[in-house]
Amino acid sequence: MSITIIISEIIQQLLNGSHSEDIFEEPDDKIVSLTPIVNVSEGESTGQEPENSFYAEMESPKGVIPTLLVSEKLYPMYLELPSDTFISRLNKTLFDYINEQLIKDRKRGVHDADNIWVRPTAAFVNWFHENGLNIDLVPILIDNQTDDPVEKEDSNDALWAIADDMRQRKKEGNFATYRDAYRWAEKHMTQNGKQIKAFKLERAFHKADSEGIV
Repeated sequence: MSITIIISEIIQQLLNGSHSEDIFEEPDDKIVSLTPIVNVSEGESTGQEPENSFYAEMESPKGVIPTLLVSEKLYPMYLELPSDTFISRLNKTLFDYINEQLIKDRKRGVHDADNIWVRPTAAFVNWFHENGLNIDLVPILIDNQTDDPVEKEDSNDALWAIADDMRQRKKEGNFATYRDAYRWAEKHMTQNGKQIKAFKLERAFHKADSEGIV
């Protein structure tokens, strides 16, 4: 099962659980109220709860609401990781999915005023800032593995040159921000057969820029 399916299922559970009185609304109507996870339960699920389940809490105008999440993929990591680490990595995983949907809708011509993903994206970015976490350095919980993985483009260029190319693509309107462009390269490119990290692209470009290379 791909990360996209897993995360979309988690989001659906979060929204259905935190808006039980709104069950007749379409899911897209609720996306704007999606906010970061602020707390999770501790320990294994009990006999009265579904297998592979745990509670997660999102903030809402009505206060913090616990929601039961069921995920065979996330449950082992919920048990293994410290709560604060699990929460930050789950929020990063959710953010990457949300931000990707935002970019896709922008490419489809949806203005930000009508884009249901704008508010959730801002909420997650603010959460990382408020908790003193660099959003680009927090790893996601799940690798993006599918039954039919996308073949990555390999480059033998220096990191700063790859970063420069991605910045040019941002200027051409392919990405909303430079960091979005770097993250795309992280997911879709390798350098000399090795994985590329978005934060290393950013560092390499600024170093090259300060040295007058670009």
